[in-house]
Amino acid sequence: MHFLDARTLAVFLILASAIGCGAGDSSDAQKQPIPEPPVPALVAGGLDQEDLKDLDRLTAAVQRDPESHKAWAALARSYESLRVPAGAHVSYAAAASLNPADPKLMYRAAIMASRNGDTNLALERVEAVLKIEDSYGPAWRRKGTWLLDVGQAEEARLAFERAEALLPEYADAPLGLASTALAQDDVEAALRFAQTALERAPDDAYARNILGNALRRAGRMDEAKPHLIAGQNSVPRYVDPWSESSQRASRQEEGSIARVESLLAEKEWDQAINLLREMQRGDPTNSKLPLRIGIALMRARRINEAVEHYRSASIKFPANYDLQTASVAALNASGRASEGVRVAEDVIRRWPDRAPAYLQKGAALSALGDVDAARAAFQRSSQLKPSDLRGPLFEGKMLARLRRFDEAADVLETALDLPGASAPMTYFEVLIAARATSGADLAHLKRITARARKIHGAAADTLLP
Repeated sequence: MHFLDARTLAVFLILASAIGCGAGDSSDAQKQPIPEPPVPALVAGGLDQEDLKDLDRLTAAVQRDPESHKAWAALARSYESLRVPAGAHVSYAAAASLNPADPKLMYRAAIMASRNGDTNLALERVEAVLKIEDSYGPAWRRKGTWLLDVGQAEEARLAFERAEALLPEYADAPLGLASTALAQDDVEAALRFAQTALERAPDDAYARNILGNALRRAGRMDEAKPHLIAGQNSVPRYVDPWSESSQRASRQEEGSIARVESLLAEKEWDQAINLLREMQRGDPTNSKLPLRIGIALMRARRINEAVEHYRSASIKFPANYDLQTASVAALNASGRASEGVRVAEDVIRRWPDRAPAYLQKGAALSALGDVDAARAAFQRSSQLKPSDLRGPLFEGKMLARLRRFDEAADVLETALDLPGASAPMTYFEVLIAARATSGADLAHLKRITARARKIHGAAADTLLP
């Protein structure tokens, strides 16, 4: 049994009380219980006495009127300006739940969830923002960035395309589309988008950094060098009026993360991991950094090291859902599927209404050959988040591996009608392969391709020979 120190336990209890606060639709948000405000000395003990006094004053205002969204928002802004994401996370979530009609509060709650390492919660919250205000381009850009963080490149591309429609004069969306294209090894598209970004923002060093990486990936090193030099350690300068003041506070961290992403794109694993660990030493309470370290270790195929890293990080940050589910993914990749099932079940006991852990549990059960239990886990994930088609995709791939092509195709095709579903190209590729192998006629395959074309345009024409 692992024992937590008092400060870690306090943060865990505070954050756990806020999980889900502000997520979902506005009526659900109103029903969420309001947590106790954080204790400044526990979550922000490293600050000087004047800053702590200000936090104590704002905390007292919340305690006097715990249903005042303005009091919670003032406390949240103070925590954020002092770079204490744990306090800001709880406070923005409470403010958003008390005033669900204000998309800006939910937007800040989403960003704080991301900074605390819970990217899936950030995505849930930004979806809630977009239900209220779907014309705010920076929210679509953030959605794309977070989808890319969790490996959903095709869904990220769709979000960046929506951002492009809303921010046609800015470099934000092309930079996201270039990063997505690099993640998908589409260097030609990455070059095109990066060049568009630089045309729109010719003095933007970060745009030059992305273009330099795209040129390097294309083998055009002579052209890449001046851009890489000009863009070294650059910081994204995204348009985001709702976050303008907050962005100034996190500019140094964003520059370091941009450098990490550049190193990872070039498969400079050791340099990227060492930089992340250096950042962690300077900001030991930031739970998103250990998640990034684990992802980098996995991408470097240092699987056993990732398993041990996630094990210790999960103990230090027990309220970080993404760390817990990433730990299961690492166990699965290391061949320890039985342990993966046990850890996934523990995560599900703590967060029974969050979808990603069910996906990882299903993957582990599939590796163990327990097909029925794996299908149940994948289906539960889909029930909890119908718009996320990874559940049917994982289930369909598993059935196809077992040569149960009819069943695989039925699962995949039925899920296309789930509310909000937007299938990536990979999804359609698996579906058409399963249908074709099971003997479907050409007319049926053309109907599937027509559905793909509505989402992916001319790219879907490659689905059929």
